[in-house]
This record gives sequence, structure tokens and C-alpha cells, in this order.
Amino acid sequence: MNTIPHIVYILTKLELGGAQKICLTLLNALEQEPNSASLISGSQGPLVTQASMHKNVYLLNSFKREIGLCSLWNEIRTFTTLITLLRKLKKQNPSILVHTHSTKAGVLGRWAAYCAGIKNRVHTVHGYGFHAYQNKIAWFIIYCTEWITQHITSHFIFVSHKDLQTGNSLL
Repeated sequence: MNTIPHIVYILTKLELGGAQKICLTLLNALEQEPNSASLISGSQGPLVTQASMHKNVYLLNSFKREIGLCSLWNEIRTFTTLITLLRKLKKQNPSILVHTHSTKAGVLGRWAAYCAGIKNRVHTVHGYGFHAYQNKIAWFIIYCTEWITQHITSHFIFVSHKDLQTGNSLL
């Protein structure tokens, strides 16, 4: 028997971007099957109203795109909330897959899924959070975080050949 997994999309912000529009389109299509998809995102962005019309949407006030030492407590709270929510969804849907987008949602979402015991952790790479024009310390921290996180990721999807090349050469 082939069981369709419950897919949980995780984004940091519901802005007018390709990942957000695709996730909302897929969420809409998957809602035709009862209880087959969820979306977890921050509560900011112009697509919040549209997302709120769907069932199984969880908007977290603490989930922000910005990151820094001053917001460390907020990051911890978001991470623990993600773990709790994913454990609840896994209990309701034993066949579950987490699909993350963007660097921050990708790191927090994949680790939260790992801690929640979810085996299928898919990440779509829309570019990397580290680049040649940033402070070397920031580059190193983001690079190491992504390098470590790749080891708990079951599948990657690359939106460009350049991202695939970067992933293969650096990670």
C-alpha cells in the first residue's frame, strides 16, 4: 500500500517570492486530499492573509527572517515551537515529510524535524546565505552551519545549476 505523506512546508516569511507562491499553490492543490499538507511560517509578509485562508497553516510570531545575537532567545523559542509543532503533526500523520525553503527556515526546520524524529527532510536551495561580500566571520558561521545541516538532510532540490555547483564544490 502506497501512503501519501503529509508534507509540511516551512518558510520564514510570506513575502511575494517564488518559494512562497509555489508553497501556497502546492498547499492549495494538496488540500484536495484530506489532511495532506501544512504550512509553517512567520506571521509577516503580504501573503499572510492568503495563507490564513488555508487550513493547517501555522503562523509563528517569533519566526523572523533576521538573525543575530540580540535575538538569540527568540531563535531558541522559535526552534522549540517548531519541534513541538512537528511532533504534534507527526503524531497525527505518521507518514510525514518536512520541506524547507531559504537558509534560516532550512536550518531551523531541518533540525527541528530531526529532533522531532521525522526522517524525510527536504530542502530547496534558493541560493546560499554565505557569499564573498560578507564579513569573514559571518561567512564562516553560516557556511559551517549549512555544512553540518546538510548531513541531516535527506534530499536537496536546487533551483539553479549554479546553486548545485556551489553545493557540490563547497559543501
